[in-house]
Amino acid sequence: MKISEVFRDSGYPEITYVERRDGGKEEELANYLFKESAVVSLSGPSKSGKSALVNHVVQEVDRVPDDLITIRGNNIDSEERFWKSVLKKLGEPSKRSRETRTGTKKKDHFGIGAAIQALTAKYTKSSTQEDFEVIIEEHDLGLDSVIEIYEEERFVIFIDDAHKIPDDIHKNLAEQIKEGLDRGLLMCVGYIDYRSDALTSADIDLSSRIDSVSLEQWSQTDLEKIGKKGFDQLNLKVDKKVIESLASESIGSPQLMQKLCYTFCTQNGIYYEQEKELELTLKNNQLNRF
Repeated sequence: MKISEVFRDSGYPEITYVERRDGGKEEELANYLFKESAVVSLSGPSKSGKSALVNHVVQEVDRVPDDLITIRGNNIDSEERFWKSVLKKLGEPSKRSRETRTGTKKKDHFGIGAAIQALTAKYTKSSTQEDFEVIIEEHDLGLDSVIEIYEEERFVIFIDDAHKIPDDIHKNLAEQIKEGLDRGLLMCVGYIDYRSDALTSADIDLSSRIDSVSLEQWSQTDLEKIGKKGFDQLNLKVDKKVIESLASESIGSPQLMQKLCYTFCTQNGIYYEQEKELELTLKNNQLNRF
């Protein structure tokens, strides 16, 4: 196993995922997504693990649908674009074509006759000429098409970095999200702290209908658990004080802790899981070179 599979500073860190506060946040989100329909607002500081939390609950909790469709806020410039992106992630077309024909149909009838000329018969027959113009019209597919697919197999839609959605788009998108909620969709929307009320500000009707999960900066103890799990997986014996130093340098960010642990391994020439346990120590001023 490669160290990049263990310590991941982007994407879902399946091996080194840590449930904070004994899994309280995971349980809270799973309970919301167990509903028949839900919109869950996840708020917290940047890099506090919102997307990892959603990925973990969808992949690991049996009572939650196990298919996750993630759309990033900076890719949403209209509500139409949002639903088209969802359909694309589902592997479905975002447009439907309709073909129509316009034109005339001419029929020339010569009849069946016989002209006897020198004992030779001459016959004529009917002929038909068709002239058509083909017109192909394309129609964008949206929420209705997503609902049709959802009714066949449930999934969770996650809008990551929703605070990056332009303000003028938020109102129309909020209305679409409310309709999706009414029609049974399960959705999560991730915001940084100071924009956590953006959705309810865009549509006041959502204020009493949205469930919320609030995340804080990671504690020193929880960050240390990332290092401990990863080093154990790689069969590396790393002193507790080294892990404490790495966690302290991570300033509350799980992504930074993942990155520091990865770099610690590479600077010690470790790139793969070890067959035999190997002890690593923190060299002088090593943290300063990360």
